[in-house]
Amino acid sequence: MIMNELNLNGAVNLRDLGGLPTVQGKKTKKGKLYRSGSLDRLASPEIERLVEQGISLDIDLRGDEEVRRWVDLLGADERVRYEVVPLLPSIKPEELPKILSAIYLWTLDQSKKDFYHIFSLMLENVEKATLFHCSLGKDRTGMVAALLFLLAEVPRPLIIEDYMQSQTNLKGILEKMEEMNDPALKVFLTAREEDIVPFLDAIDEDYGGVTGYFREIGFSDKEIERIKAILV
Repeated sequence: MIMNELNLNGAVNLRDLGGLPTVQGKKTKKGKLYRSGSLDRLASPEIERLVEQGISLDIDLRGDEEVRRWVDLLGADERVRYEVVPLLPSIKPEELPKILSAIYLWTLDQSKKDFYHIFSLMLENVEKATLFHCSLGKDRTGMVAALLFLLAEVPRPLIIEDYMQSQTNLKGILEKMEEMNDPALKVFLTAREEDIVPFLDAIDEDYGGVTGYFREIGFSDKEIERIKAILV
């Protein structure tokens, strides 16, 4: 199990991307990038703790309705820059593929401008810490984290393990979602190896690796190295 969680009652699936080994014998930097689920239940002391961690940029990957219904309390703090960059914008659940891995592949192909925006924001904040999140911190957040880990040259088994950690962290929430018996939610109830592996495979097979994908979405080699340097 990868132990890099921050235990806050008001946030689910909140983790530091730091501390994972790379194939170069290094470890990803702690205190630079954080991932999370929704931040609508943060208490004031928890917001203070996140600000004290150096987080000055909050990238919200949720759609407009989610943003309105569940207000990001960290982003509401005047000390934190708040940017909404929806992955899967304006897509109704019934319009998405019915298999989670296919949703990830669709997003990889169709949301290139959004991925470019997300990583460009991180580049603007390299001196401080950035937090990015969606509702559960599993799918949209998981894809962004996987791309960052690939760029940092974290071994694939650890990237998969980190992705699957959401299944453990969200166990109670996912069980309640399953009890709702909502067909639109059913596809999002897992975080298994078979859900993320096709996404990782597509980056290699369709783009020649993660550097090729970052070039495809619009980054120069110099900018790619700067993004990588955020983590290693």
